[in-house]
Amino acid sequence: MGGIYKNPAITIVAASAEVVSEGFLDSTALEPTAKLPMFINDSTTAIVYLRSSRQRDESSEDEPSFRRAWTPQEFLLSPRSLVFTSTQIVFHCRQFKFQSILKTYLDCEFQTGGTLPASIFGLVDDNESPLEGRETERGCLGEKELQLRKSLVECYSSKSLTNPEDCLPALAGIAAELSISWGGALYLAGFWENIIVEQLGWRRKDRIAEITGVDSPKRIGAPSWSWVSVPFAVDIKTLSRRDARLLGSSVQLLSEQSPFGQIREASITIEARIIKAGDSKVALSFSCILMGRVGLDENSMALDFGERVPDRNKCALLYLGERDQNSIFLVMGRNENEQSQRVGTATLDIRKRGWGFFDPKNNKREWEEYLNSVPRKTITIW
Repeated sequence: MGGIYKNPAITIVAASAEVVSEGFLDSTALEPTAKLPMFINDSTTAIVYLRSSRQRDESSEDEPSFRRAWTPQEFLLSPRSLVFTSTQIVFHCRQFKFQSILKTYLDCEFQTGGTLPASIFGLVDDNESPLEGRETERGCLGEKELQLRKSLVECYSSKSLTNPEDCLPALAGIAAELSISWGGALYLAGFWENIIVEQLGWRRKDRIAEITGVDSPKRIGAPSWSWVSVPFAVDIKTLSRRDARLLGSSVQLLSEQSPFGQIREASITIEARIIKAGDSKVALSFSCILMGRVGLDENSMALDFGERVPDRNKCALLYLGERDQNSIFLVMGRNENEQSQRVGTATLDIRKRGWGFFDPKNNKREWEEYLNSVPRKTITIW
């Protein structure tokens, strides 16, 4: 699909159409704020229609095309797009981000997940140099690349799907082009290997994605460590300092002809410090997530699905690293096959209060000493 969209001179997008058979050239003018009679002469009168300049702006939520998970590739991979919205015609390219072709009182705020590297289109952008980026486990990444990996997942995960198994295929065209642009970066079920540890601590946003026939509080696939297995929008806050290390990975594809498409199963093997969730020295409690609302207590364990709270003594905390001076963990449980799987995330801000044996005045130092005493273990997560 990548070549289909990136090679044409321009892509025409029927953004206002719900289905492919629906037209998009009908008049859908907004109702005016007021109607005023106008006297021209004894034989001629008219009506003046007034609208507030801020009556309504256009956003991604207004147009059916922007709500579908299959369409981000249309906007990201097309070098130029002419977008027919419900109220106007908008032009989009790398230089001009969604600008009306005619002067209008409407503002456009369409979210597509970022801007792809210029190299995908055979261009050169000096600002994409990774020399001033962030050092990761697998090398240095530029800030633009880091931001794209985050924003693409956050935007895409909020889109609607008819079939949950289409989650990876609908993103495959973009993933394939990015993998080439990023020097053959290994793709692991919605993540890239060279920054997967830094982004494993994703967590749920408020909005639940619309997936036909799927009970939203249930996991919709595998693997548990990837955002592709959940039917809701996610938020990714990349670690500022990682502690865990990726040792290996395994991805079993549904078809070898679709290396970025559906998978049968996938696992990652990580070396990390693992703490019992019931350890009195880490006094965290579960914060249930119910139908689109997230428990954001900075000292709690937030479950991916809150309909059943597991026994803390049967869960483990896998320490990933730090973000904004908070310690970030994966909450680990076991599936029906007794394999380790993610059931949520945990955030510990030891600055807020004293924990267990910690002296409130020396929380950070004592917490680091405690962490250093925890041995590293190897764990495979499914």
